[in-house]
Amino acid sequence: MNSGTDFIISAGRGKYAGYQGRPVDNVVEESTWNMVSRAGRMGCEFFFNNSFVSCIRGDDGRQVLFLVRGEKYAMHMDRDLIRLYMANVAMAFHNVNLSMEIIETQKEIIHTLGEVVETRSKETANHVLRVGKMAQLLAQRAGLSEEESTVLRVAAPMHDVGKVGIPDAVLNKPGKLTKQEYEIIKTHTTIGGEILGKSERRIIKSAAVVALQHHEHWDGGGYPQGLAQKEIHIFGRITAIVDVFDAVINKRCYREAKELADVVAMLRYGRGSHFDPELVDLFLAHLTEFVNIVIAHPDEDRPQAMETFG
Repeated sequence: MNSGTDFIISAGRGKYAGYQGRPVDNVVEESTWNMVSRAGRMGCEFFFNNSFVSCIRGDDGRQVLFLVRGEKYAMHMDRDLIRLYMANVAMAFHNVNLSMEIIETQKEIIHTLGEVVETRSKETANHVLRVGKMAQLLAQRAGLSEEESTVLRVAAPMHDVGKVGIPDAVLNKPGKLTKQEYEIIKTHTTIGGEILGKSERRIIKSAAVVALQHHEHWDGGGYPQGLAQKEIHIFGRITAIVDVFDAVINKRCYREAKELADVVAMLRYGRGSHFDPELVDLFLAHLTEFVNIVIAHPDEDRPQAMETFG
């Protein structure tokens, strides 16, 4: 496989078995390398001696080269079968590249939409970035697989997407909310769940869970469904902790940042009531790592607590 100027062996059988990770020109004889490099330069396929070489170029510029060696391919049928096989391989390669492009585009759209929501609610774009990274880290520390942790990193920034349905007069009110206004704010969870819940895509479905459940409490006293303990999806339990941590450790237009010691005390106070106690313990055991994420992606006005800790 090639991503620059050199071909590296990704897989091999027969005489090329065990050479994964080695440059092709260090493994094959000079005459074969000349043909291989020619195929790479020209992006073509051809037979030579008892070998067939084919180069497939992806839309992203990467090249995959196939070298097949065996008996002399004298029969036209043999050559036609090999070409037909390689045509199907090329189609599969392009489909994989297209699927990866779609996935990356989906991730980018999700993150951008999260930033738009936070901007509308007078938060910062870096809030959703930090929440995603901290959610991934806590998921890893909690023993979730790398795949699940990555899905959560992409999904968590969408936790407040339902705020698009909250009137500006309520969403950005500088003073204390009335009881009625607070009830309106609470609907951002169900709105977000409804917006995202229509999708069958894994990342979007996970984001729907996070949007709906990130205000549920371990003791059942949260909203909107009053779920308790492990009725709350672990994605929701993780996001609840990192969202609150990031929200209070950073300055907002309606209040100053809290000191780190005060934030830690708040998490400990909410352990077993607001938050999953085991996840709180994991978070605090690795507190420096989470603080470092905040330091690495600061708002324009970095909170004093972060300056002191860093």
